[in-house]
Amino acid sequence: MGGSFAAYSGEQVDWLVHSWLGNRKASLLDMNATVYLSQQSRVPKLFFYADYTPRMDLRRNLDYVNQYYEPANASAIKLRGHPDFSWNWSHGNYLRGLMSPVCTSIMGELNEANIDVCEAYLQQFVDRWFGWIDQAEKQPLPAAERVAQQHYDYYVREAGYRTDPMNVLALRAFGEAEFNRMLELRIGSTQIAAKRGRPPGAP
Repeated sequence: MGGSFAAYSGEQVDWLVHSWLGNRKASLLDMNATVYLSQQSRVPKLFFYADYTPRMDLRRNLDYVNQYYEPANASAIKLRGHPDFSWNWSHGNYLRGLMSPVCTSIMGELNEANIDVCEAYLQQFVDRWFGWIDQAEKQPLPAAERVAQQHYDYYVREAGYRTDPMNVLALRAFGEAEFNRMLELRIGSTQIAAKRGRPPGAP
């Protein structure tokens, strides 16, 4: 069993986590690269497997769907139908509930051709996300709305990590005490406690 963990927090990025855990010869690796933005905008959070996790209820915000999900729709459908990959999704109900309309969760053989397909898709995926951030900086979210956005963001962030079915890997490998310590690190519980109720620019 091996792994690593790195996290970052700043003015524009509320919490960035890059981590992995597992034994590639014995099971799947749990690899995670997630960026939670601060509350200056409602740009979806970036989550790889790959997804733009919504920061509001998509069923009640059609303009948000059209702004952030319609541009990615065609490429997501094309990749999902790729003959060399099969669709995969989380065993966790809550995590499936977080999946956006353009969520890409696929499995395929580990070969150079498939890596090239994923790399090209992710390059476009990330470039699109950075473009949204650039646009959002020109029209930041009103300060009066940022506390409510932070409450939403922190709830989703914490619940997502706590309900992740892949947590069983760390629990079996390290025991309950060490697993709980690692989980709180991934969530960024200390950072949440320090910033709750005080998002950047809030009144």
